[in-house]
Amino acid sequence: METTRKVTASHLERRAFLYIRQSSLGLDPKFYLQHISNGLNKMPGAIGADEMKEYERAFSNSSAIHATCEDFRAAADIDLEMDEADDKAGRKIQCPLRALWGAKGTVGPLWDVLATWREKCAVPVTGRALDCGHFLQEERPQEILTELLQFFSAEKMRSQQTNR
Repeated sequence: METTRKVTASHLERRAFLYIRQSSLGLDPKFYLQHISNGLNKMPGAIGADEMKEYERAFSNSSAIHATCEDFRAAADIDLEMDEADDKAGRKIQCPLRALWGAKGTVGPLWDVLATWREKCAVPVTGRALDCGHFLQEERPQEILTELLQFFSAEKMRSQQTNR
């Protein structure tokens, strides 16, 4: 089954806007971050004053802004080309994968996350949506920690059994 990527006009507009935004982002990182976090954070209070100050500090650095914008641009272009090349060459991810995403974010509604990753992997893929938005680590920190500890503990046990 081939999973199709759904890209809406608003996503394309945002990606195109990143070229303009990059040069102006550093002028008022606080405004940008508050605007973004208000839209993507679905758990009021999850991003506290200390966390927001750290985001502001990072987004006051032109290299951090550039890297963030490059990451978003790549998702709309070179990442897709590299995925296509891997698909054509039959290359698959060879390590177990645990996918987590926010149920209240945009990823789940746009993609069948597990089906997408299973197409790309030659090994087991597990995962689930968490009851949050985009900022999983801030909105559900304990749940993320539990998920990671369970995943890596299970992988360590599998590895030990395989190496016997």
